Amino acid sequence: MFSFHFFCTFVNNEIISLLNKKNVNKHLQILLYVFLFLTLNSCFELKEQLSLRNNGSGTYHLILDLSKSQDLIKMGLKTSANSVNNPFADMDSAFAKGSRRLNQMTGISNAKGIKDEQNLVFGVQFEFADIKALNNAIRDLNEEEMTTENEIFSFDVKNCVFERNNHFYLTKILENYTELKEKKQIDDLLQNAIYTQIIRTSGKIKKNENKLFEFGKDKKEVKMSANLLEVKNGKIEIANILKFKK
Repeated sequence: MFSFHFFCTFVNNEIISLLNKKNVNKHLQILLYVFLFLTLNSCFELKEQLSLRNNGSGTYHLILDLSKSQDLIKMGLKTSANSVNNPFADMDSAFAKGSRRLNQMTGISNAKGIKDEQNLVFGVQFEFADIKALNNAIRDLNEEEMTTENEIFSFDVKNCVFERNNHFYLTKILENYTELKEKKQIDDLLQNAIYTQIIRTSGKIKKNENKLFEFGKDKKEVKMSANLLEVKNGKIEIANILKFKK
């Protein structure tokens, strides 16, 4: 009987053997490490953190956290430490490149890439002047055209009502980071991954429409976590409406 686990083990052993060869170029080394990681373990977390003030401004963090698999990845790096430089040391995050574009956008400031090589945490963070600027920044990161039809967030400043729709807009970002293009490849990667969304407001939240979001202790934060593949396929509701005190 065919065993996928046996096949992956065999392939990964061959990859490690190939990585130990001195004539393997650097770009191929990086791709081999990515494949080694994906075939062994796709346990990671994609996290969105949004902090919103009552005037509609705030901060946004998008984080790709591979720390749960760092022991596995570092073991592979240690195996070939004598012949291969750490590929993460020279791998510039796609998010860091995106931050340079964001800083040129109206209403966006202090954009910068997050690159924690020690814990394998990557991402981008920025400040936005209003919800329009936030929507434009998200579209830029996801390489979408800027139209009113694909606005993810809205905010009623007068009544402090924040709304996020159910559109999962991070697929393109994942494709760019992993270099995977086919739907099945992306789905295989996401099936054991976690999506977390955190929304924090300047005042106490009086209304939380989506019950998948749990309140923080101070009632100024809600958080939800779910399987990333189910979120991507629309099986988990990530839309929400929050009303909070000024």
